[in-house]
Amino acid sequence: MNKNTSFFKDALDYNPETGLFVWKVRPRDHFSTDRGWNLFNSTKAGKVAGTISEQGYLKINFGGTIHRAHRLAWLFCHGYYPAEDIDHINHIRSDNRISNLRIASRKENQRNQSLHRNNKSGHNGVHWRNDCQKWRAMIMVNGKSKHLGYFSNIEDAVKARILANELSGFHNNHGAST
Repeated sequence: MNKNTSFFKDALDYNPETGLFVWKVRPRDHFSTDRGWNLFNSTKAGKVAGTISEQGYLKINFGGTIHRAHRLAWLFCHGYYPAEDIDHINHIRSDNRISNLRIASRKENQRNQSLHRNNKSGHNGVHWRNDCQKWRAMIMVNGKSKHLGYFSNIEDAVKARILANELSGFHNNHGAST
């Protein structure tokens, strides 16, 4: 266990089943002044740690340095920070249960994205084309857009996209709503 792991474990309790971090009574050497140490422990100890960022991630502040909770969860359970991304399998960025986290390459992480807010069809890679009055299915693989076809009904377009997802190695959660 490295110094960072010890420091964080002295400051926080982590419950891997709930994904929550709770502040401990922190040791004096975590603070530059007695006043800061006393103030922190009298107001924060025993309380759930962190705030939700604009992007939806739980972040925990240590003396002005922000740490994302999913990376701390990995550190607590596995003893190291991975170089790769940590993916929230269910797309809920504040759900830091260890069972919801996995190491993923950037490519793998991008292949497990939730449905975009501006999606109108309700399905990733499927949209209506007014010019031909058909549903178009497409997929982006290795930075290139691939046309999967035009379809008279949305169900067939969705089937084409699901098959392309499987053949291209996308996570089965890709495009799911959160």
